[in-house]
Order: sequence, then structure tokens, then C-alpha cells
Amino acid sequence: MENKELVLKINDKKLVLTSNTPDMNKIIEFIVDNKNDIHIDDVSVEVDDDKFDKKGFEEMIKGVISDYLESLKLQKEQLDSIIEDLTNNH
Repeated sequence: MENKELVLKINDKKLVLTSNTPDMNKIIEFIVDNKNDIHIDDVSVEVDDDKFDKKGFEEMIKGVISDYLESLKLQKEQLDSIIEDLTNNH
């Protein structure tokens, strides 16, 4: 199978991968590096491989990003609560 280009776009940043074996580690690193600038509506996938499930991959990536951002939000809320408790108890 020929390697075809897959482009994950977040806002104005692009990550170029191959469609037959997208490197999930690179995708995760790309998401982490851009976590403060991500808006789900600005996430898209471009691919020149007709056999690649672009819509399914894009939906999966958006789901992963949404879950990750929600997790970060919950962690921040927990940390803020702990800091507030520590500040008020001293």
C-alpha cells in the first residue's frame, strides 16, 4: 500500500502523517503542545487517500481532544480547590 499524506490541522498548525499508519505518538504530542490554543471546531483532517475514513478519523481525534481538554479542566479545578483550602487554612 502506498503511503499517502494525512494532515491533521489544529487552528493554523499542521501535522503531516501517513494515512496507512498515522503515528499516534506524534498526534498526542501535537495535541499536548497545542492544548492552550485548541478549539474543537478548528480541528480538521485532510487526506489524499480515497480509502481512508477521513470523517471517522476526524471524529475520533476530536473526541480524544475533547476528553483530554476536559481532563485538564477537571485537574485544574481540583488543584485550584486544594490551593484554596491550603490558603484558607493558614
